[in-house]
Amino acid sequence: TNALVSRTAIATSGITENNYGMAINLARTVWFLSSQPNGLVITPDGAADGSSIYGSGWLFERWLGDSYGNPNHTPQGDSAFFRALTDSSAAPGTIGLANKIGKGYDALLTEFYTEIMLRGTGTPTTERPFATYDFPSVTEIFCDPNPLGVFPWPVTTTGTVGDCSSSPRIDEDSSPAAFFVTKDYKGPIGNGGIRIHEFVSNGTGTGAQIRVDMTPPGKVLVVRLR
Repeated sequence: TNALVSRTAIATSGITENNYGMAINLARTVWFLSSQPNGLVITPDGAADGSSIYGSGWLFERWLGDSYGNPNHTPQGDSAFFRALTDSSAAPGTIGLANKIGKGYDALLTEFYTEIMLRGTGTPTTERPFATYDFPSVTEIFCDPNPLGVFPWPVTTTGTVGDCSSSPRIDEDSSPAAFFVTKDYKGPIGNGGIRIHEFVSNGTGTGAQIRVDMTPPGKVLVVRLR
């Protein structure tokens, strides 16, 4: 309570009647980000069976509460923020968000996905980070769903899948980054969805040329270079 929730915290407490709903939302978050296509406001055709807006929407609202509703990260400090959004006098949907925060939905979506992509990279996060859950850690509490890699599961992730049900346990071996090679990465994106790519230089050459083709509207975010 009132601390950054990690995998260790869940492993210590176990799944209880108090945190069961949160555990379901974490599982839905895994299905949301690790499957393609995905979407923030809809569950597109072809998404993973467990993917739903109950996971994507919860993750987005959790970020809103941490970053805009409680920037000082005080206990229960986001309550006034969510009460204002759900007040009967407040405008519904994205208009209500814009009225309360002073930013449009597109700008918030950019900030949200930038924060997601910087999580677990070892680099500084954004000015408006998640403060309630250590998502790269806490989303690894499951044997199922347990996709290859860790939050936020770039589509370039490669390796071998582990088996947490075996004895002894077999840990996965994965890398989220692909080397700079001539290659196509094709796939769909749902409405408000995201495809995360991570690349790393193999130490040769003078750089990389990346070409992105997509059907509008769409946006390319480059969040870090190393």
